[in-house]
Amino acid sequence: MQLTIDEVITSKLPHLKIGLIRYRGATVSESPKMLKGRIELFLEQLKTEHELANISQIPQIDYFRQCFKALGISPSKYRPSSEALLRRVLQGKPFPFIHSAADVNNFVSLYYLMPCGLYDADQLSGSHLTMRLGLPGETYVSLAGKETSAEGKWITADQRGPFGSPIIDADRTKTTFNTTNMLHILYLPDRQKDDQDPLSVLQPIADLFVQMNGGDVVDMKVI
Repeated sequence: MQLTIDEVITSKLPHLKIGLIRYRGATVSESPKMLKGRIELFLEQLKTEHELANISQIPQIDYFRQCFKALGISPSKYRPSSEALLRRVLQGKPFPFIHSAADVNNFVSLYYLMPCGLYDADQLSGSHLTMRLGLPGETYVSLAGKETSAEGKWITADQRGPFGSPIIDADRTKTTFNTTNMLHILYLPDRQKDDQDPLSVLQPIADLFVQMNGGDVVDMKVI
């Protein structure tokens, strides 16, 4: 599976790095107690480290807000999904446990404070994906079940149109208990000032996913 990032995005976000991980043969189930316990413990840590009033001062949160602004998207009106999830936690709302695959994805998003999308690869149309801004009149049905305008928004599309976004993903490619093959898209935090190899961020994510869901990693790269 190939992903192309449109020039409009790369010209405005020259330091952007996108991580891609493909999983095959996974078994999605209810998250084990060990994962739930680890998540709950981490949520308490987040609550002690951050305050809702100062959330925009967190470097990773600020980075993605600046990315949105550079693309002409208001981060106050359309929040990066990682920020929305952190806000939920700091407001004292419960973690949205869904299943072992989605729970790992949301945990990773909170741990690294970066938007992450996990998709049923068998529901994607075609082998070539494009990350771009939504076209005039373009829409998709979101995970919230609502018809959502993609126009001018940061999206990833297959041959059928938008399916992923660092704001909210489409319903048609969501992972379920029947999903076995998945694509993970990770919007990596700005690392231009440190020497860490971006792939070194992906490896522990892939390891955790396979530990909780089984299966194999068939591809892992940063573009």
